[in-house]
Amino acid sequence: MFKSFENLLYPYVYINIIENLQETVVYIEELYFSGSVDNYEEVFNTTKKEDIYEYIQSFAKKSPFYYISLLDNSPSYGASSISFKGEGNLYYDSKHFENICIPDKWIYFTSKSDLLELKNSYSKVGLDFIFSPFAILANFFNDKIKKNIAMYILINKDDLNISIFENSKLFFASHLYTNNKGTDADNELIDIDDNKELELDDTIDVDLDDINIELMDEFADIEDLDTFDDMDEFSQDIEEENLDTKELQKDILEGQSNFSVDYYRFSLIQNAVNDFYKNNKFDSKFIEMVYIADTVGITNDLKKFLEEEMFLNVYVRKMDLGSELCELSKVESK
Repeated sequence: MFKSFENLLYPYVYINIIENLQETVVYIEELYFSGSVDNYEEVFNTTKKEDIYEYIQSFAKKSPFYYISLLDNSPSYGASSISFKGEGNLYYDSKHFENICIPDKWIYFTSKSDLLELKNSYSKVGLDFIFSPFAILANFFNDKIKKNIAMYILINKDDLNISIFENSKLFFASHLYTNNKGTDADNELIDIDDNKELELDDTIDVDLDDINIELMDEFADIEDLDTFDDMDEFSQDIEEENLDTKELQKDILEGQSNFSVDYYRFSLIQNAVNDFYKNNKFDSKFIEMVYIADTVGITNDLKKFLEEEMFLNVYVRKMDLGSELCELSKVESK
């Protein structure tokens, strides 16, 4: 990689951008001739583009050898089992899409208009690479996709990327949103009553009267408090009880929210698998194994749903999405 005298003076700087609906993660690695690596990561509000540009530029000016990569988050990206352009229009309009072919295996694609929009949104800093999440997923499980048929899922903050591989050949791919950014077609994949979901998130199944029975008993004995020290201790006890109750409420709400999100993910996966089995355009085969690349820290509920409801063997592997994006950037920049 280091080929000249300048390479000895300056590090290779890899700047990687992961833009979600509400937040944008910028992950950076500086690779030095000595072999040492410095890495940095910052999270920004996605709407604060100027802050993101300034942060990126502060690293880009450190070296003439820098590469800026973006994870494709456009609504049009996808993947197909067709590995040559002549038949690509069975799955998308090849006149309006750019694609990259994995020889004799599969392609991933994005619309030309979306690519232009992505490039324009980072025109102040420039983009060297735009990588498909399907490329990230295939590279992450490269040791697995070469083997027997299995389903592979990349879980990100805002979406799911589902693919089915056998012997490195792609049989099925689907990109599904888990928030309101997706199209109506995405949202129709499962039937969820939004009002019921809000009720689930807002309802706390705790009887607060039961929690504070001992506290109420202490109120009944308030006349027995003879000194200010006793009053202070009593007030402190009340504050601690209230704090514990609020923490319990927060934990319950977060637990309900996580359960709701993971069940929604499960429903999307279940419908995608049904589509794979029933849609004639796919060469469907029976699936027993599922490998999940987890970038968000899913709960065990999703694994349990897939195992108990769909009788799948599920393996979860944690993924640092910024680091994986950086690895592809290193390969492409050689």
